[in-house]
Amino acid sequence: MGILTYGYMFHNHKYHVISQKEKDVDEIGNIRSLIQKVRFMLTNIPSRMLPLGYTKNTGSECNKTLNISRLD
Repeated sequence: MGILTYGYMFHNHKYHVISQKEKDVDEIGNIRSLIQKVRFMLTNIPSRMLPLGYTKNTGSECNKTLNISRLD
């Protein structure tokens, strides 16, 4: 997640994060979820290093899921 955070901050990269369970991807307050780890990193770095226009609420609703059924 650190590499994804670096790409977001310095190269304007965008990523898709997937997991077997929805709560493992994005659950606010659960440090074990992947997106929460990124939020933690972004809130604990100096503000001069944040991307231009970034606020603490940016990306707070990251969890946009699409349920895909397996074709058997």
